[in-house]
Amino acid sequence: MRDVIRRCIFGVDLNPLAVDLCKLALWLEGHAAGLPLSFLDHHIRHGNSLVGATRALVEQGIPDDAYKPVTGDDKPTASSIRKRNKQERELYLRQGLVQHDLFGAAAAPGDDLAAALRALDEAADDSVAAVRARAARYAALRREASPERAKFDLWTAAFFQPLTPANARYVPTMKDLIDFKPAGEKALMAAPLAQDVGFFHWGLEFPQVFYHKGTEDTKAGPLGSDLSALRAFVVSSGFDVVLGNPPWERIKLQEQEHFVDVPAIAGAANKAAREKKINEWRGGDDRQRTRIAAFDAAKYRAEAESRFVRASERFPLTAVGDVNTYALFSEHSRNLLAPTGRAGIIVPTGIATDDTTKRFFGDLVSRKSLARIVGFENEALIFPSVHHAFKFCAIVMSGSAHLIQKMRFVFFCRHFEHVESPERTFILSADDIVLINPNSLNCPIFRTSSDAELTKKIYRKVPVLNDARNGVNPWDTDFLRMLDMANDSHLFQSQPAEGLLPLYEAKMIWHFDHRFATYEDATEAQVNLGSLPQPGEEWKQHVEHTVLPRYWVPTNAVEERLAGRWECEWLLGFRDVTNSTNERTAIFAALPRNGVNHKTPLILPSSNISPILVACLHYRTENMS
Repeated sequence: MRDVIRRCIFGVDLNPLAVDLCKLALWLEGHAAGLPLSFLDHHIRHGNSLVGATRALVEQGIPDDAYKPVTGDDKPTASSIRKRNKQERELYLRQGLVQHDLFGAAAAPGDDLAAALRALDEAADDSVAAVRARAARYAALRREASPERAKFDLWTAAFFQPLTPANARYVPTMKDLIDFKPAGEKALMAAPLAQDVGFFHWGLEFPQVFYHKGTEDTKAGPLGSDLSALRAFVVSSGFDVVLGNPPWERIKLQEQEHFVDVPAIAGAANKAAREKKINEWRGGDDRQRTRIAAFDAAKYRAEAESRFVRASERFPLTAVGDVNTYALFSEHSRNLLAPTGRAGIIVPTGIATDDTTKRFFGDLVSRKSLARIVGFENEALIFPSVHHAFKFCAIVMSGSAHLIQKMRFVFFCRHFEHVESPERTFILSADDIVLINPNSLNCPIFRTSSDAELTKKIYRKVPVLNDARNGVNPWDTDFLRMLDMANDSHLFQSQPAEGLLPLYEAKMIWHFDHRFATYEDATEAQVNLGSLPQPGEEWKQHVEHTVLPRYWVPTNAVEERLAGRWECEWLLGFRDVTNSTNERTAIFAALPRNGVNHKTPLILPSSNISPILVACLHYRTENMS
């Protein structure tokens, strides 16, 4: 066990305490009487797993979007630096000098370091003196690799340096990479930023895993007929096993969480009200201004990290929408794998079902990299600090050399004995997922294998409503997300007035009922739970009775979003999320022409369809019986 730990286990964490605790746990696990604690500093590292460079990315140059301004940046400064970087990169690309000038003639900059670290792994550590010798050797190797690391730091720093006139001289561009000097001003300024953010360049930190000298130069190629070369490539091009329970957090700074100890801000009614209160603090006393300065710094760091994950091209499949770290870690874990490796991580079930992760999940399916998903609901409090209704899963992915033809799924497990239940387990092929969800390629979720088989049989006989991939839209429908509860909150008014319309929310509708629930006489507890008072049947007999919304929105805001797309005085909306325990999981209602929140997407049939046909979603054509 001691030898396995010191040779085979690698780990990274942003929290320095977690790194120390990991080493302590491994020392206890691998304790051997009479032997000193193993040297683990070169395998268990501190850093930000999601922020760092690779040789391929650096060779492409600094992307222009690295200078896309975020909150706190000066737009003219950002535009000027972006323009200069674009000119410099295009010039060197035209001249064909990028690869040569950035890395010289080296075939793989980590080769020598990889060999040295492999030798370090083989070195004895059976005495205190031997352990100290290994530590000294590792420190020397890091010093030797520091110029290479500084170049990677400089590339990464371009995404994080503030784009202001005062800081413009420290912002690196493509020319700084070409004319790189480890002791140059911009490189020196990148170093503390790298330390603060935790830049972690996987290929330079663990080159023994990702580089193998000479393998790529064999005539047969890395996957040729030479089995010894093949073995060297497979072992040295990624990890055999990746395991993790990564953080499930949005990169976007959450104001309520940052000001959780400030009720006046955290408890504000909506985003617009919070921003108003924050602006009041900017002109407040010293304590308030200090707190706002810390908030601004945290906000800039979060937005800069968001800029990095979106623009760096490290996460082309998951840096989408309101980015969550669990999605990034999912793509990252897959990218770390050796061709024959496997990755298993614990993430929210949204990795397989959400719109923002559909490209990643679809890529897993199309490349046959998805082996298994085991879905849990937390009713038995497997994770005690997570809400009991939260759904998460263990997802297993394979390396590129192992193609998975049939994917295994099980969902709604509350206890571990449910995982292997034959009744719950169902198998889907890539063709099955395309059949059921051709547009998103998201994973369909079933409680039992018989549910899965029945659904597949239905979809083989009945087409989907709108097959966007093949351009088949026989119902001639369009969809609209009208008003976002956060981004459009500045439009919301808490009292009715001339020129305002009610804002409908998903919780206010039910099957064929736009007066299902009301905010009238609702308690704070009911509002927090999303379970509003429901008017009785006698009340609903009066057509003039209307439900009370929480907000009203300007009429012109509603009309702007419907202009050119919908002319009728009614809308057809549905709840974007419902419970699988409901008898009908598609909850539709016809609504007045009012404001509608993003939780109630609208379906807009063709204007030539009669209201009667819309009500039953029935469309007849000459080719349809």
